[in-house]
Amino acid sequence: MNQEDKPRSRWIWAVPFGLILVATGGAIEWARQQEIAYHRLIAVLPMILQAVQSGRQAPVWWAMAARSLGFTTRVSPTVVIETLWRRLEHLHGLPESLMPWLVLSIGTLLVFGYWIKESQIEKVTKAHQTVTAQLMAITEGWAEIANDRDPSDLIHRILEHLTRYTAISEAALYHWVAEERHNAVHLYSVIGSGKLLPLPVPRLLAEDPAGVLGSTMVSHHPHYSGDGSSPIAPLIPGIIRARLGVFPVGYRDKFWGWLICSSGERGWFTRYQELLSVTAHELGILLVSTEYAKQAAQTTRLEELARARSEILANVSHELRTPLGLIRGYAETLGTVGSRLTDDERQEFLSVVLSETQLLENLIDHLLIMSRLDGAGVVLNWGKAVGRQWISEVVRRLPSEQQQRVQVSVPDTLFVMGDIRQLSWVLQDLIANALKYSDGLVYVTLTADAAGYRLTVRDEGEGVGSQEIDRIFERFYRSPRHAHSDIRGTGLGLSIAQRIVEAHNGIIRAENLIPQGFQVVVQWHGHTGGEVS
Repeated sequence: MNQEDKPRSRWIWAVPFGLILVATGGAIEWARQQEIAYHRLIAVLPMILQAVQSGRQAPVWWAMAARSLGFTTRVSPTVVIETLWRRLEHLHGLPESLMPWLVLSIGTLLVFGYWIKESQIEKVTKAHQTVTAQLMAITEGWAEIANDRDPSDLIHRILEHLTRYTAISEAALYHWVAEERHNAVHLYSVIGSGKLLPLPVPRLLAEDPAGVLGSTMVSHHPHYSGDGSSPIAPLIPGIIRARLGVFPVGYRDKFWGWLICSSGERGWFTRYQELLSVTAHELGILLVSTEYAKQAAQTTRLEELARARSEILANVSHELRTPLGLIRGYAETLGTVGSRLTDDERQEFLSVVLSETQLLENLIDHLLIMSRLDGAGVVLNWGKAVGRQWISEVVRRLPSEQQQRVQVSVPDTLFVMGDIRQLSWVLQDLIANALKYSDGLVYVTLTADAAGYRLTVRDEGEGVGSQEIDRIFERFYRSPRHAHSDIRGTGLGLSIAQRIVEAHNGIIRAENLIPQGFQVVVQWHGHTGGEVS
């Protein structure tokens, strides 16, 4: 049945029920009149009995009985008795033919009353289901916030559903920022014109309890500006708008802001007040929880940074102390007993001082690079270089005895795209590590395909333990076996290399080889086609 047929069907049912109600009422009234007449006639009998038993008072009692029967003139006792008897004969209940109809009418009225009651219950139930459906539709996708750091998109959809499934035409969410004196109200999300509240709003005006915003903030209860039938309350002092509903948004003692809604329909605030109050409360939980989560994440991040700084200072102090101690020890020995040393001993001492100075310089360079990467990030200057020529230039920076241990395999026509200077730093560090931790040859291979570039530096050393292979890219990490050996290092090279490779949208990984060997693979994206003339 459609909506247009519902009023017609109601009239079809109402007419017969109305007729039955009138008939039943008439029958009940007729029965009541009969009962009244019966009681009047019964009341005449004691008067006649007194007239028969009394002597000289008999005329008085006969006169009273005649008046009770409606006579205005004096009549004989015989007329009184005949009139009483005739009226008693005509006094009877409802005709037997009407009794079934009376019972049917009463039963129908009971059914009709029950039907009205059930209709009211059904109406209330449907209204409750409508509100529930509206709330479910408005808060559709609420669980998405579990994986969403920024709930702005979700809240915008909720406001959109709010205007879609209710009579509300405009809805806006405003954030209260108490730290700002001249602009304490920020528009967070809006559906509609966005002119429900003119911005900026100074903090003093927003807090003023004379306005709807201020009273809502103080009482934590929704307020309605009015629809013209009563005086319209100002939204803030000086700004008056009719038919605005303002709902507090927050959680517990934390006030977050306001949900402001507008509609051209009369009575909308009363109709949707409960629904909008629940929605505003849920929005408050969502937004306040998000703020708390961000604050907790920020606190955790600051704690991690402080812990990282402490670790860096401790590692730097340790790494600086070792070469400085050696330099100082050998320098003091040369200064105090240098004249008694042989030329070979002095040369050995000077070689140690030079070696430790170089190590100290490398450590400082690495620290400066790491500091620059932490501060400004990796800034890439993309360029192009011939692959074989690029690797050969890096190898030529090595001492001549180390150059002979490096074997290069690169296609002659391959060129490389990327930040050549920083990629050269990565390649130099990988080759230096391979030469340092192995005694055999070091193999450098560069290839390219549709996926990008693949650079491999492989040595014939013992590699690292399987439980340590994922930690070698951490800052200042050195394998325990190498940390207690004569092989020196800063522990920063691979960490810096990883930052540079990741800035090229690439990956760097290390792996042990079977039966022996170790290699580091670098892969990054870039243009790989074409030949170099």
